[in-house]
Amino acid sequence: MKRPLSKEEKKLVKSLIQSGRESFGLIDFVAFNFPKGKFEISTFQQAISLKVSDEELEQVMNHLVGRLNLIKELEHAGYLSVWSKLPIEDNTQTCGNPSVDANTIFLPDISVASELLKYGNYQMCFSDSLIEWSKRNFRMNTISSGFKYAMYALLIVVGVDLLYHVQIIGKNIRSDHQTIVDNNQEVIENQKLNRQIIDSLQSQSKYLILITNRISNNTENMKSVELLINQQRTSIQNLEYQIESLEKELKINKNLIKKTDSLLNLSSTNE
Repeated sequence: MKRPLSKEEKKLVKSLIQSGRESFGLIDFVAFNFPKGKFEISTFQQAISLKVSDEELEQVMNHLVGRLNLIKELEHAGYLSVWSKLPIEDNTQTCGNPSVDANTIFLPDISVASELLKYGNYQMCFSDSLIEWSKRNFRMNTISSGFKYAMYALLIVVGVDLLYHVQIIGKNIRSDHQTIVDNNQEVIENQKLNRQIIDSLQSQSKYLILITNRISNNTENMKSVELLINQQRTSIQNLEYQIESLEKELKINKNLIKKTDSLLNLSSTNE
């Protein structure tokens, strides 16, 4: 069982075991502490009906679903064995007493009705393990000696493995610690180097400020120099113009010389 039995379920199972019967039917589970109203089932006719008032219907349905779930859980856990007994004649069974204002109705949930009719065809018997469990008052913490030894062995294996991994982790932590220490030393050395660089830059900054002040003091002289440069530039432009004019005249003179040479050559030929 994945859950402990409720007090009412324990009483139900104990009462069935103590009855001394070899097998039980669905009606034996349903009839135990049945609430108000009347329940009737016939697997031969494949019919289920309730005789309840509107106020009693929800309580009766919860009771039926609870008993159905208990049977299925006991069966799934191996505490309950079932075998089919198909009816050859009417096998109507009832439990409970209807109230004065009760009405006869069919089960409103078809799936629940189908499950009840299914288990209504079964004969059920409890396993020896359930009977032993009931003698221990359904305590779920009883552990066999073999299981205890297995658990002890498992704990030892887990403990040894855990100790091994703790040692490995310890070594890794020590190694990581040394790495961190080395890295910190490297960071300290880098900080010293950075401080030296900063001091050097500050010295250079002071020197640049001094030079800038000197340059500022020589601003007027620079203006005079700039004026002289502009004057020289103008003179150079004038000279370039004159050179260009002279080149033009030189070119003209070269042409005249060529023409003169041609005339002279022509005259000497005629003679």
